[in-house]
Amino acid sequence: MPTPRRYQIKPGTASPWAIFDDDGLQILADRDLRSPREALGELGALASAEGLSMITQERPDHSLDVEFAPPGQPAPRRETYMLTLEMTPEIHDTLTRIARDTGQSLSDVIRSALGMYQLAVDAHQKGKTVGVSDKPEHVTVRFF
Repeated sequence: MPTPRRYQIKPGTASPWAIFDDDGLQILADRDLRSPREALGELGALASAEGLSMITQERPDHSLDVEFAPPGQPAPRRETYMLTLEMTPEIHDTLTRIARDTGQSLSDVIRSALGMYQLAVDAHQKGKTVGVSDKPEHVTVRFF
């Protein structure tokens, strides 16, 4: 199996953001990359053209580590993963409102929601009901 190619997206000198390979050489230096997302898009096009997938991880300084790997290859275990989500403005507004109302970050709200969903799935698989109730004996909304 070939060695995965690794890149780092970080602030550049000629443009706001730049992409560097494992040897520290800048690639796609002719591109004016205005954001990490734009740089990630350029790498995504390269990976796609080669039939590879990308694994990304954000560093505390907001630079990104990117690894090209064959599709289906298990991702190496990491401390954290970065996930890009596309959502409607209404969903974003709801997520933002919940974060504001609970004093949590958007990531915390998503993690909490995923935890609650996992609880509901586990309960459903055990034949239990998870829902909302105004009284213990009267479930008004069921999740499954």
